[in-house]
Amino acid sequence: MRVTRRFWEVAGVGGFLCVLAVVLQRPFLAGAAGILAVWLLVRQYLFTTHLRKGSEALSVTQTASRTRVITDEPFLVTLSASIPQVPSGVDISVRSSPPLAATTESGSSSVQLSAGDTDATTSYRVAIPTAGVGRFDRPEVTLRSADGLFEESLSVGDATTVTVEPRAPRRVHVGEGGQRISTGYGEHTSDQRGSGIEPAEIRQYVHGDDISRIDWKATARLNQPHIRDYQVPTAQQTALVVDHRASTRLSGVDGSALDYLREVSLAFLNSAAELDDPVGLYSVSDHGSTHVVRPRASDEQYRRLRQRLHNLSASAGGDAVGDTTTGSGSAADATTGNDSVADRTQPTHTRHFATAIVSDSSQYSETLYPYFRATDRYVERFSDKPLFSAVKRHLSRVQGSVQTLIFTDDTNRGELYEAVKVARKDDSHVLVFITPRILFDQDAFGNLEAAYREYQDFERFRTQLSTFEGVSAFEVGPADRLAAILNRQQHTDPTASTR
Repeated sequence: MRVTRRFWEVAGVGGFLCVLAVVLQRPFLAGAAGILAVWLLVRQYLFTTHLRKGSEALSVTQTASRTRVITDEPFLVTLSASIPQVPSGVDISVRSSPPLAATTESGSSSVQLSAGDTDATTSYRVAIPTAGVGRFDRPEVTLRSADGLFEESLSVGDATTVTVEPRAPRRVHVGEGGQRISTGYGEHTSDQRGSGIEPAEIRQYVHGDDISRIDWKATARLNQPHIRDYQVPTAQQTALVVDHRASTRLSGVDGSALDYLREVSLAFLNSAAELDDPVGLYSVSDHGSTHVVRPRASDEQYRRLRQRLHNLSASAGGDAVGDTTTGSGSAADATTGNDSVADRTQPTHTRHFATAIVSDSSQYSETLYPYFRATDRYVERFSDKPLFSAVKRHLSRVQGSVQTLIFTDDTNRGELYEAVKVARKDDSHVLVFITPRILFDQDAFGNLEAAYREYQDFERFRTQLSTFEGVSAFEVGPADRLAAILNRQQHTDPTASTR
């Protein structure tokens, strides 16, 4: 319970009367001050009694019209308060507490209950500009005495949360060479046979097979006992590697490169959640790893990863230009270091040979030595690259077979090339989703012929990634922009091909 300014004004009058009683030697003034003090104590006791009864009888509910919204999308929040009878001499106000980032567009977020009222309801329209979880704290109830001397605040009811998702691009293209892929995100099969749900094949019965699995229709048709095998369901361990460096901030009409990458990564996450597959998240900014979440399969894990993907934003720092290797030459340059670039430590025999060359002063050794130095410099060149380092450092710690999904743009092609080589450890399957910068360059569409040439350069790089065994590389971006580039080129040269 708190005393108000009016209480202190009344108490000040009583104190003033006491001073006058002493100075003027008027005892009746002291008596008047005593009467004021007793009156204040009585009012305090009554308010305390009403406060206890009111807080026990008051019921407050707070609900949002939607539990999932997108950024800046208005939605209604309804606040209701009810009480059998408002205690005499008490006024009650109830206020909803939206998130700090939220903006109230219309309506009032508070209600009042006075003597004679039994319930009150209000609705207000609110929008949240940032993605994440918007938390509406428990409504705050303020009880104030009718004479304005005392008040008390307490939280009543339950908190309400609303998941705020970023605005997703409307037409997301995922494909190869301008052709959209038609397979479902995250679908996978098992090579194991046995008891399951999905039929796999029918084979002839052999001694020891479970007779309950005999397919009687096939047996009657083929005149020999046959068994129907089913595909054994297996979990597929998946690692999402998401690049949100400054270069992914490049934006088109319908969203940034990161928005498109996020949309596809969320689709894979949702598919994994439906299949109960273990999923992990490894995200990188210009300054290094930002999230390291190892693969797990649980509702809490899926919710946690969705939240982190929604909250990703392109980093503000770093070099958005990336390495200088571009086009088909990037992959060629990347092969200079040989496969040893996947590990900072060279093979033992190579190190021994290099040591022997360094210690040898012959002309033969002097001729070979620069090549060993060049290889070492190449390895160091990639050691400070966030995407390459994250794939090398973190995925190597994941036990068992893992499917790696890399989401990035084509700014750092040489680094991406090497990261894909590292991700292919133990013949793991790697899917690479790349946003071509040309599709997000606003100025490039003034010259569609030049834009098409840049897209061809990207397509050669994407195709080269797909030549790795177990690697599939796809383009991700706005479908309308890609169609504009391809349609213009076909119009000028019907025989043109991105291949």
